[in-house]
Amino acid sequence: MNGGNIRMGASLSGGPIERPPSAFGPDFLSWFRSRTEQAWAAHVPRDQMRARVGGLDWQTGTHWRGGMTVAEIEAAEGRFGLAFPPDFRLFLATLHTPDPVMVGAHFEGSTLVPSTGRLFQDWLGDPRPIEAALAWPVEGLLWSIEANQDWYVGWGPRPRTAEEREAVVRRIAATGPALVPVYGHRYLVGDPQVAGNPVLSIYGTDVIVFAEDLRSYLIAELASLLPLPSPLPGVHEASLPSGAPYAPIRFWQDLIDGASAQRPG
Repeated sequence: MNGGNIRMGASLSGGPIERPPSAFGPDFLSWFRSRTEQAWAAHVPRDQMRARVGGLDWQTGTHWRGGMTVAEIEAAEGRFGLAFPPDFRLFLATLHTPDPVMVGAHFEGSTLVPSTGRLFQDWLGDPRPIEAALAWPVEGLLWSIEANQDWYVGWGPRPRTAEEREAVVRRIAATGPALVPVYGHRYLVGDPQVAGNPVLSIYGTDVIVFAEDLRSYLIAELASLLPLPSPLPGVHEASLPSGAPYAPIRFWQDLIDGASAQRPG
C-alpha cells in the first residue's frame, strides 16, 4: 500500500517540509517528480569552465521525460541482456530519465573542455553509455587489482599473470547477480526479481551498499533537490547485519564487507 505524506519541520523557503510517501509506488514517484522538477525550474547550472573544475550539472527547467512503454522496457531488457526488477520497471514506466542532457566540462589531458552528458541512463538512446556502464564494475575492479595489487582471499591463490588474474575475476564475478546501471556508478542489484533490492556504489574495489532500496536511493542521490529531514532510514551505506532485509550479495559481498585482501610480497 502507498504511504501517506507527513508534514514535518520547515523547508529552506520557510514552508513545511513534506516527507515522501513511505512506500515505493506511483504516489512516491509522483511526489518525487513534482519535487525535483520544482527544484530544477529554479536551478542555475554551475559554470564549470569558469570554475575550472570538471563535472556535470542540471540545466534550468530539467524535467523527467516520462515513461517507457511495456514494449520499450522489454526491448531494452533484450537488447542489454537484463531482467529489470519490478520497482525499476515502474520507475522506467513513470519517469525514465531527465531531459535535457546535463552540461559541464571535463579534462582532456590538462585541458578543460565543455561537455554534455547524462548520469541517469537513457534506455532508448545511444546504447554505448549503457554498454560501458554494464562493463564498468568488472573493468574497474580489474584496473584496481592491477594498480593496487589487491586480491581477496576468497578468490583463491593470486595468479601470477594479469591475464590469469583477469580470467579468474571474470569467472567469479559471473556468479554474482546482474547489476542494472541506474545513475553514474550506482547499480541496482537485479537478482532476485523482486522489488526492494539494494543499490550499490561501485568504483574499482570500493564497493558499498549505497541505499537499501530504490526509493531510498533516489532520495539520497537527489537529496540536494529535496529539502527533507535528515537522516532518513535506509539512506547511505546500509550495512548487512544479521536479519537484514536482503541477503548477502554474491561475489560483491566480499568487497562490501572489506573482506581480507592480500598483496604479494
